[in-house]
Amino acid sequence: MKKIIVLLFLSIGFSSHQLFAQNLTAVKKLIEAKQYGAAIPQLFAFGYQKKNIKIEQIALARYWLGLSLYNTGYSQLATYPLVSASQLNKGSISQKALALLVRISDKDKDSTILDYAIKKIEINQINNLGKELFYTKLAENHINNQDDKSAEQELNNALTVNPKNFYANYNLGLIYLKRNEPRKAYKYFEKNFQNANNTEKKVLANISIARTLYQAKMWPEAVDFYKDIPKNHELFKNALFEQAWAQFRDLRFRAALSTIENLQTPFYDTYFDPESLLLRITILLYVCHVDDLESSVAAYEKNFRPISKLLADWETDKKTQAANLKLISEADTNLKYTQAGLQRKYESKIPFFIMRTALASSHLKTHLQNFKTIQTEKNKFKKTMLAKNKSFSKFADRVFSNRIKTVQKKMSEGFAKYIEQTKRQMDDYNQQFDLVKYEALNVRKNYFKLTASMTEEQKAKLVSVADKRDFYTENGYRYWPFEGEYWVDEIGNYQFIGQNRCSNE
Repeated sequence: MKKIIVLLFLSIGFSSHQLFAQNLTAVKKLIEAKQYGAAIPQLFAFGYQKKNIKIEQIALARYWLGLSLYNTGYSQLATYPLVSASQLNKGSISQKALALLVRISDKDKDSTILDYAIKKIEINQINNLGKELFYTKLAENHINNQDDKSAEQELNNALTVNPKNFYANYNLGLIYLKRNEPRKAYKYFEKNFQNANNTEKKVLANISIARTLYQAKMWPEAVDFYKDIPKNHELFKNALFEQAWAQFRDLRFRAALSTIENLQTPFYDTYFDPESLLLRITILLYVCHVDDLESSVAAYEKNFRPISKLLADWETDKKTQAANLKLISEADTNLKYTQAGLQRKYESKIPFFIMRTALASSHLKTHLQNFKTIQTEKNKFKKTMLAKNKSFSKFADRVFSNRIKTVQKKMSEGFAKYIEQTKRQMDDYNQQFDLVKYEALNVRKNYFKLTASMTEEQKAKLVSVADKRDFYTENGYRYWPFEGEYWVDEIGNYQFIGQNRCSNE
């Protein structure tokens, strides 16, 4: 009773605004002590449930709520009060909320949050560390909108703050490659190569330099950098394909075919890769390997020729968002089965290798990752003490539901764009294939003309002969010293040992 009397007495001398300020100060101490679990329910009450409170105080409570949720590991849940705080206040609270939203967009690769925050933030309101991130994210936004000139300006601003900013150097290099200025691009990639402080950055710097040297037509040097990409890295497959092109452009046909052989193994049979098969056919044309040509042409006809119609039919049917999301989920589940060495249970008309590539495409990858982040965060929240607060739990459910709906819409739209883009690519590939197939028929005709008048001894010289080759596959032109399953450590060791069979050699 004494405590109640004291509180009533105190309340006579203070307005509700003053009492709120005192209470908020007490909550701030909880935040400073990193007792976020105790602070969050109080901040929610102050920010969303209390009445007769100044707008500035509500904005502050919502900002602190977002900050506390972010520091507790609920970055997606934090976005809602942070956006609200940025709208209620036009001063420093708003800028702090926007700066934290930029940080969340960087952590979760969420372009929606970035688009919102980047348009409202004032650079003069944040410190140097925040400026560096702001400039790089603003540049990223310009790049996504195809505005490379503005992106270049913001990336240079980021480098002014920190000359070793890896992604600022990387994106500037990419901009110069797009402008076909490999010498300028190399300068930025070389900085990254020297300053890379972890494996991921080292690999990215490596392949960036390889691509720059390729564009500069320095084929042997490019190959050396491609070969440094680790076999267990997701970029290794891309590096193999690009390495094959570099070797082909350097007229090292056997080396190029050796590299491509690795992409034609069962290890990669669930990847959508018509271009490497087209390159293989093209190189076989250069060296007049008729038998291999026939099998490769047949493989393209069987595996890739029907894709255009399948994708056209999918577009014509105008699949609903629910149908797209179901297919994405099914493909993602079966990818996990494949990676675990289990039997797939995939039944869609769209081939699995198409969907595997879709999941890794720029149209879908970040949205899918974001969807998984939200789902993980939602499941985590349900197991905490915070979920027992009914009012806050309803608030969280509403936020998670809205976030999921937003990202699902983007996933469906991204998948539709991927299908459209892939169909266009397949139409182009099929046109190229028709030309290559015509040339293959000519090579076959000329080859038979050549061999018709040859003696057996002359014919034998057209067949590859190599010492110390202890294992050949059925066609006689692939060498591989291991008879067993295909593991990632073995990929990269195939060798094409055939010789040029053309009549002028």
